[in-house]
Amino acid sequence: MVTAVFNSPFMIKAHKNKKCTLFTDKVQDKKVKESIASQTSEYALDWKFRYEKGVDEFYNTYTECGICKLGIRENCFEFVPCLCNMDERNYRNEGGQLHRTKTLAQGDDCCDFHVTKIKSES
Repeated sequence: MVTAVFNSPFMIKAHKNKKCTLFTDKVQDKKVKESIASQTSEYALDWKFRYEKGVDEFYNTYTECGICKLGIRENCFEFVPCLCNMDERNYRNEGGQLHRTKTLAQGDDCCDFHVTKIKSES
């Protein structure tokens, strides 16, 4: 189902000529600030994460997940790993390649996102 959504003509057209901004200083600096603020968030369904910026890559480590918390609260946690599958396609559509070995939804201690810039073929 995830593949069908991301391979739909609508999604392909929506991302076709979109400029990759994931690795800009502006976007990465904003994520650093958000990660610091996440550590003291009082919102029960929030994410807690650490963000490490880089050149053509970044690391994003989630130690708490709002989707996991919502899945538990609503007694439908079995659907959460399906939602995690969308991360890879979301990053690819934005110009990044997700490398992840652990997810909270699979019972791991964190979600370890390492995203590298997809080199354009010129």
